[in-house]
Amino acid sequence: MSPRPAAVLRGGDQDLRAHLIATAAAVIARRGTAGLSVREIAKEAKVADGVLYNYFDGKDDLIAHGLRAHVHAVLRAGAPAPVPGSATVEANLVTLFTQAVTLLGRVMPAFAGTIGQPAVLQRFRDLISQHAGPHMLGLMGTGDAGLPQLFAAYLRAEQDLGRVAADADLEAVTTLLIGAAHDLVLPQVFLGTPGAHGPVRELPDGHAERIVRALFHGLHTAEG
Repeated sequence: MSPRPAAVLRGGDQDLRAHLIATAAAVIARRGTAGLSVREIAKEAKVADGVLYNYFDGKDDLIAHGLRAHVHAVLRAGAPAPVPGSATVEANLVTLFTQAVTLLGRVMPAFAGTIGQPAVLQRFRDLISQHAGPHMLGLMGTGDAGLPQLFAAYLRAEQDLGRVAADADLEAVTTLLIGAAHDLVLPQVFLGTPGAHGPVRELPDGHAERIVRALFHGLHTAEG
């Protein structure tokens, strides 16, 4: 006998659709997207395989919805950004950089399995643009909001408070910090332990402080 949805889900199509998306997101968070099948999601959701096709335009559509829900969950669970004017700018940038690494470390493994699945990525981009705003695309450095915009907004606020130089190149600082975060995360995602889909390991001790300190002091040397 084909599995049936739990009684609590029999109240309407929207409930079942939401349940399927939540299930796909949970599976993606646990094991990534590589080789993910409709059957695996259906089994987890306790529904017949064919049920999914009543609500989604095929496997790619369902996985894209699951990716979107997974990223939403990671964003909601993230720590709040530092408040401009609090602590020191250097300490706050260390916090922002650490948050960026944590966020990317939880999101990027889910996307590693989409290499070779351009239809999933395109559908994901469509969903973000249509329904959630483009802020999640900013996780990867594109879109109208996201990590680059979070960093830039913080730095602009500190600039307005006079704690960052008026002529500082905020775009360059943002690019360097987020590039450094990607540089730490991506090798672990793509060159790490085969089959590992969990969060990237914690930052090496002092790594965030070194990155931010290098930005503050640069390559300047005293010249006689």
